[in-house]
Amino acid sequence: MKTKNWFFIWGLLAMMLAFAACSDDNDGGDGDGKSELVGVWESRPEEDGYDEDGGVIEFYEDGTYNWAGDERGRYTYEKGILRLESDWGVEVYEVELKGKTLKLIYVDDPTDSFTFHKVSGGNANEGEDGSSMDEDEGNTSSSTLVGTWTSPEDGTLTFYDNGTFVWNGDRGEYTYRDGMLRVKMDGYIDDLEVTITKGKLVMVFVDYPDDRFVFYKSGNGGEGDGNGNSDSSNSILGTWIVTDTGERFVFRENGTCNADGDEVEYTYNAKTGRLILDSGDGYPDIFNVISISSTRMSLEDEFGDVWTLRKQ
Repeated sequence: MKTKNWFFIWGLLAMMLAFAACSDDNDGGDGDGKSELVGVWESRPEEDGYDEDGGVIEFYEDGTYNWAGDERGRYTYEKGILRLESDWGVEVYEVELKGKTLKLIYVDDPTDSFTFHKVSGGNANEGEDGSSMDEDEGNTSSSTLVGTWTSPEDGTLTFYDNGTFVWNGDRGEYTYRDGMLRVKMDGYIDDLEVTITKGKLVMVFVDYPDDRFVFYKSGNGGEGDGNGNSDSSNSILGTWIVTDTGERFVFRENGTCNADGDEVEYTYNAKTGRLILDSGDGYPDIFNVISISSTRMSLEDEFGDVWTLRKQ
C-alpha cells in the first residue's frame, strides 16, 4: 500500500514539473522577455505584402527604439504586447517572437503587420539563419569601427562585428582594413578612406574627396578623468552648467533631475551614451552623450545641436 502511495506522489510531482515547464515556454512576452527584443531587426517587403517594407527597427536596452531612422521614442513590452510611444503618437502591437523572427501585428487593425528578422544582437557572430559566420578577411581591423557613432549633420551610424552596419535606419554590409572602408548598400559599392582618432571618425569618399563625414563615438569617454568615471553611470551625478546659456542641471542618485527649475526623471546608460529626461508629458528629451569627464560633458540633442556643460 505504501509503495502505491509513493508511485502516486512521484507521478503527481512529474505532472506538476511538466506543467511548470510548459508555462515557462509560453511566457516569452512578460517583462523579462524585453531583452529578447534588444538588437537590430530588418523587415522584408515580400513577406509583408507592401511596396515598401518596414525598414529596420532597433530596440535598445534603455527602453528606447529607432524605427527606419525617422521614428524614435520609448517602448514597453509585457505579456506579448509592444507599446511604442513617439512624436507620431502611441502604437500598440501584438508580438509573435520565434527565434530570430519577429512579427508585429497592429492591434487596431490585425490585417496590418510587419515581419522582421534579427540581423544583430545577442551572438554577433551568428548569421541570420543561426549558423556561424566566418570572419571576413577584410574585417580583421574592424574592431576599431564597431559601435555607434553620431554626427550633428549626418545622424547615427552603427557598425556591427558581423560585417553589417545601419546608417539612419538603412542597412548595408562593409569590409574594413588598413584605413580603407568598403560599403555596400542598395546594390551600390563605395570606397572611403577612414581616420579614427580619440573617438572621432572621419570618412572621405575615394572618388569624391570633397565629400567627408565626421562622427563621434557614442558614449565615448575620450575626455575621462582616468579614474574610470567615464564608463560609469555615476559620472553624470552632480550639478552641471550649460556654458553658453547658464542653464543648470542637477542629477541625483535617485533618478531625478532639476532641469533649470523643472523636476524631471532621467535615465542614463553609460554604455550606449544615451541620456533621457522625462517630464511625464509623453515627449521625453533624448540626448547622446558625446563625451563626459569629471569636469566637462558634451551632449547632442535630437536636433543635432551640441551642448557643452561644465561641472560645478
